[in-house]
Amino acid sequence: MGRVIIGATVVAVGCIAAAGDGPKSPAPSAVVRTIHGHRDGLFAIKAQPGGDLLATACRDRTVGLSGADGSPPLVRLEGHANQVLRVAFDPKGTMLASGGADNLAILWDVPTQKALRTLKGHTNWVCDLCFDESGARLLTAGADGTARIWRVADGTELETIKVPGGEVWTCAFTKNGDVLTGGKDGTLRRWALGRKEPIASGKGHASDLYTLALSKEGLPATVGADGKIVLWDEQLKPRASWQAHQGQAYALAFLPDGRLATGGEDKTVRLWDVGSQREVFRGTAHKNAVYGVAVLADGRVASAGQDRVINIWAATPVGFAGQPSNRALKSP
Repeated sequence: MGRVIIGATVVAVGCIAAAGDGPKSPAPSAVVRTIHGHRDGLFAIKAQPGGDLLATACRDRTVGLSGADGSPPLVRLEGHANQVLRVAFDPKGTMLASGGADNLAILWDVPTQKALRTLKGHTNWVCDLCFDESGARLLTAGADGTARIWRVADGTELETIKVPGGEVWTCAFTKNGDVLTGGKDGTLRRWALGRKEPIASGKGHASDLYTLALSKEGLPATVGADGKIVLWDEQLKPRASWQAHQGQAYALAFLPDGRLATGGEDKTVRLWDVGSQREVFRGTAHKNAVYGVAVLADGRVASAGQDRVINIWAATPVGFAGQPSNRALKSP
């Protein structure tokens, strides 16, 4: 991942250097709302399931909560002692988890905006986190080379998975309760609980695998430092791969219709038709790297990045605001 300096520590969660200009967008920006108020760059954004709230992970050590339509206004949750790197809602949207460069994960009650408990165990940054489908367990990924499973009710650490290959940047629960991890070595691994070795693995990126997302069928898609999207089969073998961004690709999320939204170092938000691997929209409203994308319940896409703003895009079957792109980046 790109690097952020925290005192004398180099944090591999986002590139603060200016991105290249890249090609111009063939369509209008299609931004329907821009949310201001953050005091520093944003490393991640997530949408509340079934709701209208957006949660952001901010470099200023806070978690942001704001309404996608401007109400409620931005609220900052304070509790981390260093940069907040990732956020995740539980399936009901009433609890939020945040992970940071202080090596901690914090659980928050969304209605009261109060911290419920702090999860301590990682010895380096908490780089990603997610809830299982029941909301009873939280999975965290760490730069200490581990993924950890926690019981949400009392914060007990249930299992530690030692992942080879260096830092673990991203993680997810599968539909059957297995764990997926991706990280520094560009390898996607699947773990059955209680097993010390992965039950499946595959390498699809030349270096860091930053972010993974699951389709409605439960199949993974990933992006990484090579700027590529990789689609995987159930055995974690790459089934398709193409160049998505110029420079590093940091973020991706599936829309309800199966399309993919991505964000990258080149300051763009892009929308992809997965079947044809064709780019159907490119948005250029951000002034710096885009580190997070999220999909709201109504299909709109939210993006956030180093320029401190959230942009809300109106997604339609052919792109954002009905303006398709005729461009497609192909793998070299």
